[in-house]
Amino acid sequence: GNVFIDPDRIAIYVHSATAPDTTLDVRGLVFVGNTILGSPNRLFQAMRIQVHRNIIIKGNYIEGAQIGIAASGYVEGDAEVIIADNYINETTSATLWITKAKAVINGNLMYNCARQSDKCIILDGTSRRSIVMGNRLFRDVSTYLPVGIDTQFSQGQNLILGNMFEGQWSARIANHITDTVVYN
Repeated sequence: GNVFIDPDRIAIYVHSATAPDTTLDVRGLVFVGNTILGSPNRLFQAMRIQVHRNIIIKGNYIEGAQIGIAASGYVEGDAEVIIADNYINETTSATLWITKAKAVINGNLMYNCARQSDKCIILDGTSRRSIVMGNRLFRDVSTYLPVGIDTQFSQGQNLILGNMFEGQWSARIANHITDTVVYN
């Protein structure tokens, strides 16, 4: 339950102290109930989590960030990140940016995500078997028309299920992977 008001660059930054592709890593971190308040005009990341496995980001309130939550893992297939029940409001760029992680993104409310960018949720180079389910993405600004969920460099076998898209989008889902199941 920490409160961060107008951070400079990154409000919460977790980074493994080891080199990429090594076995020693950071595990078992939980971020619950934090409040991060910034200005949409400031370019900072709310949460940047660069770890290997077993991360839960749940019930946080994030407002006015460039990137809401950026989560990644060094060893392909090892990073497991659960991002659930967060309220993320007014991000300049991506609301969630997941790289090389098996991610479960569930029950998040994203209001006016990616105000000056082209993607709200990015599965970028993720390992297989990520789940994006039951999220609500709302947008009432028309300056840019981004993609709601983009699987741009994902390796596939993802499940995108039961998400709600409201407001103005150029595309609700941009799926580049043939074996990803999309049902909304």
